[in-house]
Formats: sequence, structure tokens, C-alpha cells
Amino acid sequence: MIAYVGPHHPRYFERKFIHEKADLFVFQKRHSRSRRVKFVSEMNEIDYFMASHYKHLLIVHSLQYHIPMLYDIKMGLNYTHHNRTVAVLWHKPITHTFERVQLEA
Repeated sequence: MIAYVGPHHPRYFERKFIHEKADLFVFQKRHSRSRRVKFVSEMNEIDYFMASHYKHLLIVHSLQYHIPMLYDIKMGLNYTHHNRTVAVLWHKPITHTFERVQLEA
């Protein structure tokens, strides 16, 4: 499960992650039409993840950087660029241990 919570239009998110083998979600108030992206406005991304059957959740805050998909790690990952969070990877069951991954531009 890949969730986008950033400020840009969901179409940019769809284009960037269209080839990933994951379900795409956008957690914003505005809706757009898409066959590939599901829009959720009544729940936040963590609550939706906890109620779902998904084992991994990648929350994307910024679309400017390449985010490596590392699903085989048992701890959470905090992807940062210059001390700014770009994305966060959560696993079920939720752990509070996070490793920091510094991204290059």
C-alpha cells in the first residue's frame, strides 16, 4: 500500500508510482478520476492501514525524490532529505523502531 499525503495533484503521484506492484491511495479532500488510485477522505492513512489487510504502508510526503522500496526490513524507515521527511515506511505489526534513510536529490 502506497499512500500520498503531499500537496501536489494526485496525477503526479499516479505517474510516479504507476509501475509499482502496490495499491495506490490518496488521502486528500479533493477527488480526481483514476482507475489506478483510490481516494480516501474520511480516514487518515494510519487508521486506514490498521483496518486493512495490508502488511506494509509507504506514506509519501514529497514526489521530488526516488524512494527505494525496502519491504523486507522489519523496522520502520524514515526517508529524509536535509532533515525533511520525504516518506515513511510502516509495517504490521506497528513497531516504534525506525531507521533513518538519507536520500540524495
